[in-house]
Amino acid sequence: MRQFVIVSTLAISIAIPAFADKKDDIKVFKEAYAAYNEALNTSNNTLQYSTAKAAFEAGLRAFGDKHKNTANLAFNYAKAANNAHKKDEAVKALKITENLYTSIYGEDAPELIDVYLEKAEAAINAFKDQRRGRRYYKKALDLTLKHYEEDSYIEGVIRKEIGNILLYEARTENAVKHLVKAKAILESYGENALAELAATNFSLGKYYLADKKYEDASEHFTQSLNVYEKYAPSSQTTLATHAFLIRAYEEQGLSDKATQHCRAIGAATPTEASRDYLPVYRVGPTYPSSAANNGKEGYAIVELTVDKNGFVTNPKVIDYKGSSAFGKAAIKAASKFRYAPRFESGKAVATEGVKYRFSFDLAD
Repeated sequence: MRQFVIVSTLAISIAIPAFADKKDDIKVFKEAYAAYNEALNTSNNTLQYSTAKAAFEAGLRAFGDKHKNTANLAFNYAKAANNAHKKDEAVKALKITENLYTSIYGEDAPELIDVYLEKAEAAINAFKDQRRGRRYYKKALDLTLKHYEEDSYIEGVIRKEIGNILLYEARTENAVKHLVKAKAILESYGENALAELAATNFSLGKYYLADKKYEDASEHFTQSLNVYEKYAPSSQTTLATHAFLIRAYEEQGLSDKATQHCRAIGAATPTEASRDYLPVYRVGPTYPSSAANNGKEGYAIVELTVDKNGFVTNPKVIDYKGSSAFGKAAIKAASKFRYAPRFESGKAVATEGVKYRFSFDLAD
């Protein structure tokens, strides 16, 4: 989570006390804090955590338990603990930070925004508690609306996060309100908000896809993909966006538009011949009424060829059980599948002998 209020490298003005023991405490703190700053230049979360903890403990001795420097150090410690998956320590440090900021700056201080954002992230990622996370995001949003101008960047980011949680909770109407508002805000920040805007469009795309508004879904996923392909073309999020676009276009009957995304996934994810080769878009077979009326259950195994554009060709039934009608239904469904074609030496190739098993089970 991006920090909006507190910077991770604190500007601390230290007046050296007359007492020798306090001078020693200040010296120890300076050394610990320098080590923390050095750790921030690495990607080692464990090192950042250990040095942030040492800096906080040294700062507590140097400044006492009622100083804003101690509060800032506690926040840095909490953030590092979160990143290092030390959830209990993160919760404890965030509580210390919140209490100190409240006593120093007041209950509605803007300094608390980052604390609530970090609490929200810990609740969701460490404790898998979406509801508690949403409450903390709501507190951060309330303070943002109080202290920042309307449609601020931080408001856009927080609304995006709240919208994502509401989507998870299936509160789609409220989710879309927050996401649409977030998109409008973030668009006004241009290049400075590309990543957050792409994530917002991705979430809106998922909503419209689930709501079967496939044209709207493809529009939003395309906007996300324009950013993801530029900065992280092979990331899991980019590949997921390609996959969602395949579904959106196939559901609109726009198979040709889906093809470029099938090929993009294939080019980015070489598939070993020994591994299962699964479709990136599939439809379920229609249960044959003749089999259903007679209580027939079973399966059908289809063998097919995937061409260089990910289309299915030459599907045939190689085995079935229960009813021959299962084979016909399986052929019809398999013909609509799309695959990410395999690539050899940088070129898409056809793959023969691909097998897919369809199960036909009556509901209890």
